[in-house]
Amino acid sequence: MEKLFASMTGVQSAEAWDQAAAVAGLPDAANVTMTDGHHWELHTTPVTGAYYNALAYDPLSGNPAIAFSVSGFAKLARWNGASWAIETVGSGGTGIDLAFDPVDRNPSVSWGDTKLVFAHWTGAAWKLETIEKSNATNEFASLAYAPDGTPAIAYRSTAGKGSTRFAKKNGSSWVIQVVDSAYGGGYYSLAFDPSGRPAIAYAFDSDRNGSYDTLKLARWNGTAWKTEVVETGVVGYGVFASLAFDASGNPVMVHGNGTIRYVQWDGSSWVVETVASGNCSSLAFDSAGPIVSYVAAYKEVRFARRVGPGAWTTELVETVASNWLTHLVLDPQGFPSFTYRRNPGTGYVIGLARWVED
Repeated sequence: MEKLFASMTGVQSAEAWDQAAAVAGLPDAANVTMTDGHHWELHTTPVTGAYYNALAYDPLSGNPAIAFSVSGFAKLARWNGASWAIETVGSGGTGIDLAFDPVDRNPSVSWGDTKLVFAHWTGAAWKLETIEKSNATNEFASLAYAPDGTPAIAYRSTAGKGSTRFAKKNGSSWVIQVVDSAYGGGYYSLAFDPSGRPAIAYAFDSDRNGSYDTLKLARWNGTAWKTEVVETGVVGYGVFASLAFDASGNPVMVHGNGTIRYVQWDGSSWVVETVASGNCSSLAFDSAGPIVSYVAAYKEVRFARRVGPGAWTTELVETVASNWLTHLVLDPQGFPSFTYRRNPGTGYVIGLARWVED
């Protein structure tokens, strides 16, 4: 089956994507063929020197967009069907995240770099809002839209003894709530459950020794935030936390720095599985179930799929020169895509891997 890829001017095949990339002067896609009827199409974006990055697909065009931070600025790269258009969103950019507004379908970018900033494209210009003027850190602030169409951000503040916070827009202003008043949170992942209530997975330093050793989950019950320790006691727990909800509405997370752990609530207790050795994990659900992108030992970018309780298959996508975060999402056709940091010989750039059906 040929996978189609939407462009600004219509629906674009995988071959058309490659041809447009070549015309635009971008490196041709490298195809990594698998044995089960698909291959990975690897693209080098012109995003060079980036550190933090986030991937999302434009709901209007179906094209990919990548928010990233580089040289003290937050930027956005958008594929327009023929080339990547890169624009500066604002100053700062660490802990960056990207989401598309479900109402006007324009992109929004958030970051925490002392200031907590939310930027939204109006269709003509970027409108920037400073939610907190100080004390917001770069601990992977997480942006998501609630089912009511309003943006929300999970982040860390260093004010006082420090806290995990949740900011949600209400009309023209932002309402800020303290989720966890204990200092030491980071690696935030925000998602909304099927009832529309927010939940946040994050890393926590339980013994205050400077190393994350705990995975925590905070959930809004309608009147207050309730937090719980999901796993604790091992350095690396909670790092690269990624949260999603399964088809039954139960929370599922992956996390870990050295061993990637899959944690799922089964209605009465937490079920824990080992996905693989590695880090930099990102979780999503496709039509077949949970999938994970991650970086393994020897800087192998890999993709894992759960094929049964406690059973995972993994495949090598590319060997890179940098262990850093991956960001996994589904494209408009429901196939996985993810960004990662690579070095093709011209400096660290963001790579984009796309699953294509053969």
